[in-house]
Amino acid sequence: MLPEGGAFDASGHYFLASVFEYRDLHGGGIEVFRVSEQGLEPLGRIPMPHGVHHLDMAP
Repeated sequence: MLPEGGAFDASGHYFLASVFEYRDLHGGGIEVFRVSEQGLEPLGRIPMPHGVHHLDMAP
C-alpha cells in the first residue's frame, strides 16, 4: 500500500486515507477508519482508480 494523504471528518471520529496503489489489488482507493481510544479501527475500503492523491472533507 502506498498511502498519499489523509483527512479527518469534522467530528474527528473518522479518518480517511488515500491510497495511490495497492500492492495486492488493482488500482488505488480510500481506506476508512474509526478513531478510538485504542487507535485507528479499519472500517473498509472504497475502490478508486490508480492514482488517488489527496482528500478533503466537506462539512
